[in-house]
Amino acid sequence: MQIFLGTLAQVGMQIGAVTPGEWAHAAQKLLLESGIKDPQSYVLDPEIVKQQFFMQMQQQMQLQEQQQAAALLSEVAKAQKANNSARFR
Repeated sequence: MQIFLGTLAQVGMQIGAVTPGEWAHAAQKLLLESGIKDPQSYVLDPEIVKQQFFMQMQQQMQLQEQQQAAALLSEVAKAQKANNSARFR
């Protein structure tokens, strides 16, 4: 059941049908309807899932910004080196 729910969650989020918090809530409800009395032990609280998702997104964005800045600095350094080499010829 967990593998099935995990697969559905990935697909649903990829196509933009659900957010992680909405999915956690739906998964808890589905488990409850399936007869599992304590779905919270299988699926995290939807608010926690939502917070974790946004924290991960923020970290990924910061990492991408750092990578872009490093790439830009590398290009600037290459251009300066090429410029200096051309001056001394």
